[in-house]
Amino acid sequence: MGLEAYQGSTGISNDAVGATPVQLGAGPQQIIAIILTNTTGATAYVQFFDKLAANVSLGTDVPKFFIRLGANQQLAILGCEPITLGGSGASIAGTTAPGNAVAAVVSVTAFMLPL
Repeated sequence: MGLEAYQGSTGISNDAVGATPVQLGAGPQQIIAIILTNTTGATAYVQFFDKLAANVSLGTDVPKFFIRLGANQQLAILGCEPITLGGSGASIAGTTAPGNAVAAVVSVTAFMLPL
């Protein structure tokens, strides 16, 4: 994937994604690149939702998917097939287990394209 894939994209950078969901974009989105950094000394999970952040109820809503990060681990997903979140929006949260609402702070940089 060349740099042309990023044309028209929007980006976010947030060093404090935790138990308050953070909106990546309104409407369906494709994540074309993402860098996740677990800033804690314990395992963290980044939960992905295909809803607006205001409509996510952590611990109740089931994430579309999640990514596990070991203590102080960084993961970069670049140049892959886009990750599609196709609901009313795209949101993320950082927690101590998949599906729960206990905060684990994660740093996130992401680039998205609206569908």
